Amino acid sequence: MTSQGKEVVTLQFGKFPNFVGAHYFNIQTAGFSFNPDFPADVNHDVLFREGKSDSGSFSYTPRLIAVDLEQSLHSLSKTGLNFVTPPSTSEVQDVTQVEALEVLQNPQPPKNEYFEDVEKQSSAQENPNAMQVDLLLKTKYDLSTTVKSWSEVLTVNLHPRSITMIPKTLSSGLDVPKSTCKTGDDIWKNPSFNDDFEDNLRFQLEACDIVQGFHLLTECENLYSGMSNRCLDYLRDECGKKSILTVPIFSLNEDEEDGLEIRKRLCSNLINTGFCLSRSSELSDLVAPFSTLSELWGDGKEFQDFKTLKYDGSSCYQSSAVMAACLELISTPYRLKRLPGVRMNNVNEVLSLPGRKLVGAGVVFPFPDVKIDYDILELLKRHKYRSLCPFVPLESTLDTQSVTLRGFPHSQFPSSPALFVSSCNVRVPRTFPDIIPHEYDLSNSALYYGRLREVSGLSGLCNTREMKAFTDKLVEKLRQINVGKISSFVSNDFERPELVEMMESVEEISASYDISMFL
Repeated sequence: MTSQGKEVVTLQFGKFPNFVGAHYFNIQTAGFSFNPDFPADVNHDVLFREGKSDSGSFSYTPRLIAVDLEQSLHSLSKTGLNFVTPPSTSEVQDVTQVEALEVLQNPQPPKNEYFEDVEKQSSAQENPNAMQVDLLLKTKYDLSTTVKSWSEVLTVNLHPRSITMIPKTLSSGLDVPKSTCKTGDDIWKNPSFNDDFEDNLRFQLEACDIVQGFHLLTECENLYSGMSNRCLDYLRDECGKKSILTVPIFSLNEDEEDGLEIRKRLCSNLINTGFCLSRSSELSDLVAPFSTLSELWGDGKEFQDFKTLKYDGSSCYQSSAVMAACLELISTPYRLKRLPGVRMNNVNEVLSLPGRKLVGAGVVFPFPDVKIDYDILELLKRHKYRSLCPFVPLESTLDTQSVTLRGFPHSQFPSSPALFVSSCNVRVPRTFPDIIPHEYDLSNSALYYGRLREVSGLSGLCNTREMKAFTDKLVEKLRQINVGKISSFVSNDFERPELVEMMESVEEISASYDISMFL
C-alpha cells in the first residue's frame, strides 16, 4: 500500500476523544484487506504507518498523538502495547547478574472478555505441543458493563511516540470536569509536557511523505480546550496551511454534585466551550461539534434517536462508537484509492462559505436499504441525517454538503464534486458495541464465530444556517453569566477583557449564520 503523499495525523485530547479514537482505529484495522481478489477501496496508509516491532516483524500503527492523564492508560503500556507481560525473575537475574532477587509488581489490571480470549489464542498458537485447534474469537463482544477506559477498547498497537501523558506533577489533585482552559494553557507551557508532545508530533510528521492535514479531536468543556487551542497555534506556526478538521466533543458528565456545584461547572463548561470554538474557528478549516446529546446546558438529558441503532446514549463506550462510525464515514473521501487526487482541502472547498467554518455532521448508520434504485437526490430525501450536533436537526437549508456513501457501487451514481461513493462496507470490529440490529448486518450473521460484521452507511458534513441554533444557544447561555462575579466560579482564571473578547467572537460566529447574510 502507498499513501501517495496523503497522510493525515490524528490528535486526541482527553478521555472521550480517545474513546472515539480507539473505536475509529479499530474500525480501520477491521477493514484491512489482504485478499487480492477483494481489494480494499480505502487507502489505510493515509492514517497508518508501517514499521517494525521489537521482534523485527512488520506492523501498522496509527499516525496518532493521544493526550490524557496517566490513570486513563489502565492496561495500556506507555510504549503502546496492551497488557505487557512483565519479565520473569530468571530473565531479570540474567540481566542484573543478581542471585537473590525480590521482584515487586503492581497488580495487573483485570482483562475484559475480549483480551482474555486474545491471550488464550496467543498461548495456544505459541505452544508447539498443543493440538492444532484454532481458537476463534467471537464476532461480538458486549463490553458495555466492564469497560471504564478507552485503553480497554483499543485493539491496535500504538507506537511509543503516540502516547503523551500529562505528568503526575501537573495533574495531581486536578479535577478535570471542573478545570478551565487556563489550566490547559499552563500544562501546555510546562516543559515536562510541551517538549514531549512536540517531539512526538515531530516524529509522526517526519514519518510522512506529504501531510495533507490533521484530525484534532478534543474535549471542549475543560482544560483540554486550552491545550487544543495551543496545539492549533503550534500546527499553524509549524505546518502552515495544512488542512485541519477540529472535532470538539461534549462529554457525558455524571451530575452527582449538588445544585450549586452543577451551576459552577456549567458556567466553567460554557466559558471553556466559548474559548474552544472561537479559537478553533479562527485556526481550523472546519469545526464539527460532536455529541450524542440532542441538547446541551439544560437540566435534563435527551439523546439523539438513531433510527437504525439500539444504543444507550449515556454510555461512553456506546456513544463514542457511534461518533467513531461517523468520523470513519466523513473522512472516507480523502482516503479513497479510486480518487487519489482528492484531499482534505477539496472537501473544505466544497463546504467553504465566507466566515462559516462551523459545520454539522450527520449520519445514517447503518444504512437501511440493501439496494438503491433511485438517484442521490431521492436518497437524501428518503434518508434524513441523524445529527451529531446538538440543537441542529440537519433536515433543511443544507447550503453545501459533502456526502459519503459506503457499501454501494460508485458507477451507480453520476460523478459529483460533493458525492463520494465506495463499494466497501464499513467493517465493524469485535469490540464495537452490540448495537446494530440483525437485519442490517450484511455479513454472515448466522455464525456467532467467524467473519467480522459489515454494514453500509451514509454521512454528510453540512454547512447549514441551522448551525445558528447551536451558536445562538451558546451566546444566550454566555450572556447569562455575571461577569462581575466570574471569579467565584472559575477561581480568578480569567480577566474581564478576555472574557468580553471571547463573547464578541462567539457572537460574530453566530451572526455569520443569520438568514440576512443570504439576502
